Amino acid sequence: MENNKPNLFIIDDITNSYNRFLLELDSVISLINKDSGQIQLKSYYMYGYAIFENTLLDTYKQILTSFPERIKSEAPIINFSNKLNEFSLLGAVIEEIVADFSMGLTYGNIDKVFNRLGIALDISQKSISKSNLSDAKKLRNNITHDRTIDEIVTVEILNKHLINLKKILQELQNQIECKYKDYTKDKLRKDAWKWVMGTSSLLVYEEHWKLDNNGNMICYNFDYLEKTVGILSSSEKHILMLYLVNYSTLNEKQFSIKQLLPTVSINNKNRIAFITELFNKYPLLLQ
Repeated sequence: MENNKPNLFIIDDITNSYNRFLLELDSVISLINKDSGQIQLKSYYMYGYAIFENTLLDTYKQILTSFPERIKSEAPIINFSNKLNEFSLLGAVIEEIVADFSMGLTYGNIDKVFNRLGIALDISQKSISKSNLSDAKKLRNNITHDRTIDEIVTVEILNKHLINLKKILQELQNQIECKYKDYTKDKLRKDAWKWVMGTSSLLVYEEHWKLDNNGNMICYNFDYLEKTVGILSSSEKHILMLYLVNYSTLNEKQFSIKQLLPTVSINNKNRIAFITELFNKYPLLLQ
């Protein structure tokens, strides 16, 4: 069971983020086409480039948080064991790695940073056109640091760079959605339940949840719980209570606070840590 811990990832998270960022980038491009003053144009471009950087940073953080096993290739200085990703709440480690990635975005070689993102995502970048990416960053640096006043920009130049950045993000989004299309909300519901509940014949996902013809969750099967709750072990009841409280208010006839076990009595504490992590990230997963 330990080796099959599910990744906390739903592809809609990426899709929604990219749609929001791309819509904002479109708004910036629209503003640039309506103005010609140098201060305004430079400000719009800086904001547009920041949207691009933030999209990459957000993607990188989401993927490392959801696939902590990939920390190994991103943080060789850490004494990484194969079991590290089995322990929940690795946020502090990931934050350090993401901070380093952010520094690379701001001060490093943008092509190398983009390649680093591709490795973390485990995708091919061959179909992503990154031409003029370095030029776009150079212009950003000139406006910010080197030639703040002397750099003269035009609507045509800014449009060229921002439209190219938008194209890169769209191609990256397509690659990610193709790679991770199977990571749906219902997949996480099912995988999380099976990992937490283990192989008990009394805690079968398909028995506890009513599903539609496509295997997607409709609602919890309280009728089945009524039939089985009396023969569940103490540890099974404990885990089930912790999990189902995130679905609805528990019926006191089925569960009692007295049935909760002391932490020291629980054999697999990683399952409890996982439940906490799961519903911290997706509090409405079962809704």
